[in-house]
Amino acid sequence: MVLRAGAGESNHVAVRGDDFDSGAVLISDVVEPTVGSGLTCTVSTAMGWYFASCKAAGLTGVRIETGDGDDEVNVGEEIPLAGPIAIDGGPGNDKLRGPTGARSVAIDGGDGGDAIEGGDGADVLHGGPGNDTLDGDDGNDQVHGDDGDDVLSGGRTLSSDVIDGGAGSDTIDSDWYDANKPTNGVTVTLDGVADDGRPGEGDNVVGVETIKIRQAARLVAAGTPVTFDVNGTGAASTTLIGSPGADRLRSYDYDDVIEGRGGDDSIEAGNGDDRIVPGPGRDTVVADAGPGSCNFAECRGQYGNDVIEARDGERDSIDCGNGNDRVVADAIDVLANCETIERGSDGPRGSDGPGAKACKVPKVKRGATLTATRKQLRKAGCKAGKVRKVRSTTRRGRVVKLSYAAGKRTSKPIAIHVSRGRR
Repeated sequence: MVLRAGAGESNHVAVRGDDFDSGAVLISDVVEPTVGSGLTCTVSTAMGWYFASCKAAGLTGVRIETGDGDDEVNVGEEIPLAGPIAIDGGPGNDKLRGPTGARSVAIDGGDGGDAIEGGDGADVLHGGPGNDTLDGDDGNDQVHGDDGDDVLSGGRTLSSDVIDGGAGSDTIDSDWYDANKPTNGVTVTLDGVADDGRPGEGDNVVGVETIKIRQAARLVAAGTPVTFDVNGTGAASTTLIGSPGADRLRSYDYDDVIEGRGGDDSIEAGNGDDRIVPGPGRDTVVADAGPGSCNFAECRGQYGNDVIEARDGERDSIDCGNGNDRVVADAIDVLANCETIERGSDGPRGSDGPGAKACKVPKVKRGATLTATRKQLRKAGCKAGKVRKVRSTTRRGRVVKLSYAAGKRTSKPIAIHVSRGRR
């Protein structure tokens, strides 16, 4: 049986079993239906709604196509047929909900910003183009955001779901949260292997850029930048491992491990005795949260005895916060509120950042003045070092010979040899 909406209609469809006929499917809508051949249906109306009670005998399934417009579809539990249930929202911002029981449903939101919810069975959900919200609910679901910036969930019960964000910037927000067991560990690796979620759950999460979670977690990025935000983990620690790109990594108030890996990362470790390794890139690190943090059960002060390992040859900005903190940093790193500091040697310079001109030491003509040499260095994107003044008996008009040696991203002295001028 196919319910197909007309063009330009805004439908509010409900499909369920008929309370007065156990062998019939009851379809209600605000739009009057036209019954096609081959169906045995009785149509009635009440309070602005139309009801079609159709005999289920001979039906192999139900397909609902709402077409364009902002539509709403709800499927009940007691539908007296064993065939598949499918919903196609079409263009528009639709609200589509599968059966509340163990029946499976296939839902395609189509174009637009849709809100889609599966049922208790093994559902297949597609958001289609647009910024959608999808929730698989119970059962082993397949949740696909497709194009757009989507918010995804496989459901909070223990089940093996596939969650694929697709194109766009997609988010999972507290999919695995269990208020009764907030310290139960959750692992998400974004590597295409079905080993995500709680122990033994077997979820497979891919194509998701942001994960927000409220319990202890081990979150590991793949090859693209991510945002990991862990808040309210109870009395458990968290591990966050970033990608080669520019990540945003935020943990809560316990003894966490955060590794930025590559890219220009933003890291906020919260209050706790954390180990932070920003990795290559021009990173910003805040080792302790600003104000104290509170939840319904407790408040914690703003301190932690952190260890930060930031030696990577790049210019990082690190605020160790309160507590007795230790940082291993480059000479060019900018540090604040760090009690124990181990600086590297002068070593390589840090990156000059986006848009900066790389230094390539120019050739200097014999006889060039110091002012002219400085000008050539600046024009080439180089920084002229300090010059130590020395006494000299050389008279004005004498020619000086300059020799120099400086490689890219290094700092070396310039020696000046004075000789008599040639006539």
